[in-house]
Amino acid sequence: MTLVNTLFHIAMRKVIVFLHMNTMATGKMSERLAAYWESNMELIDLIPVFNLYEEFWKIYTKSDRIPPQYIAEDAIVDKAIIGEASEIYGEVHNSVIGSGVTIEPGAIVRDSIIMSSTTIKAGNDSR
Repeated sequence: MTLVNTLFHIAMRKVIVFLHMNTMATGKMSERLAAYWESNMELIDLIPVFNLYEEFWKIYTKSDRIPPQYIAEDAIVDKAIIGEASEIYGEVHNSVIGSGVTIEPGAIVRDSIIMSSTTIKAGNDSR
């Protein structure tokens, strides 16, 4: 598991625990979800605060168990982070896609965070 995937999974566990423990505190929950949204969207900025592309701080990955991402020739991907084992056949714009996600041909994902092992069916538009 890569460093980024490890940090992502730790963050997700914290979000899930937080949601479970604070379901009644809707005001605080919405603030924390907004912060989660903002931090993920910052990763796909042209020059993110937490720069994953830093020349002097390279991230090397090796995964024996998870296949690499697949982006079809007809797919359109613009300003996105795509996780391992994801298959992209449709369009992805300004989004963070978790591992093991399938975006079918004709599906459009915009301004979204898609969690692991999700399938976005053809004809869906996340606008």
